[in-house]
Amino acid sequence: CTRTNWNRVILEGRKPGLTLGIGCETAQFPLPKVGKDLFRDLKRVAQTLDSIHGGEEYQKVCDELVACFDNPELTFSARILRSMIDEGIGGTGKAFGEAYRNLLREEPLEILQEEEFIAERDASVRRQQEIEAADTEPFAAWLAKHA
Repeated sequence: CTRTNWNRVILEGRKPGLTLGIGCETAQFPLPKVGKDLFRDLKRVAQTLDSIHGGEEYQKVCDELVACFDNPELTFSARILRSMIDEGIGGTGKAFGEAYRNLLREEPLEILQEEEFIAERDASVRRQQEIEAADTEPFAAWLAKHA
């Protein structure tokens, strides 16, 4: 049920009149109604988080995202599309590259020692061995069920 709704939103989220199934498709409601109802509940969570951390940042994010239901031009996909129309795909890609490069330049450089890589490698191998030891189903059987 949820996957169907996710796929609808991903593939057709800006389509006028899009509806989502509630209760495994027993009822259909317009995307803006479902989205606003969801964010009304999430806003209560945001209020709690804001009361813990101070400020209203979580609530502001909820408000910004709710606005997208009334104005699809505010969605991330619409902003990317507008950039591609205005700047071309190359210009949009270059702008993203520059933005991420600048963001990463602001990150503190973390120097790792070879011993840390060795310890993580060994821990990873141990975790893999534990997972494989707990697995009793032959791969072919698993593949047949999930393919």
